[in-house]
Amino acid sequence: MCKIIAVANQKGGIGKTNLTLNLGVGIANTGKNVLVIDSDPQGSLTNNLGFKAVELTNTLATIYN
Repeated sequence: MCKIIAVANQKGGIGKTNLTLNLGVGIANTGKNVLVIDSDPQGSLTNNLGFKAVELTNTLATIYN
């Protein structure tokens, strides 16, 4: 069964990225498959997961185009 959890708020600096990262890692540690999507132009979640956003060829922008 698939569940979707969305973390969203217009206000900056309230911990959305940190919450998303920790929630994703916590769920993955239980053996479940997790997909996190970083739609923030700064790419902080991507960087925190160990990827360099500037080196990625497939991004949310390229997928939309």
